[in-house]
Amino acid sequence: MSLLEDTAWDPKYRAVMGSVGLIVVGFSIALWGGCSDLKATLYSEAEPQIITAHQLASAGPGDNLHVVVTDYSTSREGVGNENVSWFLMNPKPAGGGMATLVVEADGGNALFGVFLPDDGVQGMVRNGSGAFNADQRNAIKKLGPVDFDNLWIIEQGEEPPPWWKFLLKVGGGLALVAVGAAIFLFLGRGD
Repeated sequence: MSLLEDTAWDPKYRAVMGSVGLIVVGFSIALWGGCSDLKATLYSEAEPQIITAHQLASAGPGDNLHVVVTDYSTSREGVGNENVSWFLMNPKPAGGGMATLVVEADGGNALFGVFLPDDGVQGMVRNGSGAFNADQRNAIKKLGPVDFDNLWIIEQGEEPPPWWKFLLKVGGGLALVAVGAAIFLFLGRGD
């Protein structure tokens, strides 16, 4: 057997390498969980703000990403797949120099549309710059003129994530890092 084969089968070596894996996974969960939920948690409230599509397209959502958007019309058809559909939201009155608004509806049917109530679309707003891949961009362009550099996405039906969800992801990730570091330090010491 070679030195590499002896090392690879050594239980202590495998435990130390596993601990490095725990550290990497833990940091990934903590950073991904922290980054994905922190902004939505900090900049939104349980009670959505009522905002017109014109206000959202011209000035953005302001201090609360949880919105009910009113005074709009939507594209008659959408694009998407069986999991998600996108529709253009057109402010009333329309104006130049405003951001494009896209409604993202889970489980909608792109051909037949989704039910968008007349009194407003409730959801979370996120910046859409860089949110779509090339195929999705080409499909969305078929709905009408779209400025992908100045775009807001309204995730229909979404609500702000609770603080415990953010803390669970970050805390769970850091706990994995601590366990991995403890194993590494305990088993990684020389004999």
